[in-house]
Amino acid sequence: FVDKTGFVFDRAPVFSEGVYPEIYAALQGGKDGDFLGARILSSRFNFVYEVEQKLAQNIGEPLRASIKDAREYSVVLGKSSTYPILVGAELRFRDDTSTDVLVKNLFKAVVAQFPKGASSAKKLLYVDLRFGNKIFFGFEN
Repeated sequence: FVDKTGFVFDRAPVFSEGVYPEIYAALQGGKDGDFLGARILSSRFNFVYEVEQKLAQNIGEPLRASIKDAREYSVVLGKSSTYPILVGAELRFRDDTSTDVLVKNLFKAVVAQFPKGASSAKKLLYVDLRFGNKIFFGFEN
């Protein structure tokens, strides 16, 4: 379990997927190889936490977040009544864009790519928001 600052305060039991949002990241600190008392780098954790909160308010409920190397992140949505096409798709982004701009760009790109009532013949695998105003959609072959 991780608090809102990225501090690992307890071991989580095994849950069914979707009970709690999951986060994957490198940890700092801890004692003798134990992750209890370790933490996720605060600036990186705060950024992905803010993205998750904005997605939850505007798009859908995050299922899993990953803090990767080179200032890159990803979030997978578990639920979205507004944009069901995004459920299970990986949203890729960097921290060189504000969270407001990321969510706004995602919203605009999804509306343009999938007009109301439209659906996709192929499963959406990812939405890549790492390149500013250029948004890439990846579909199953």
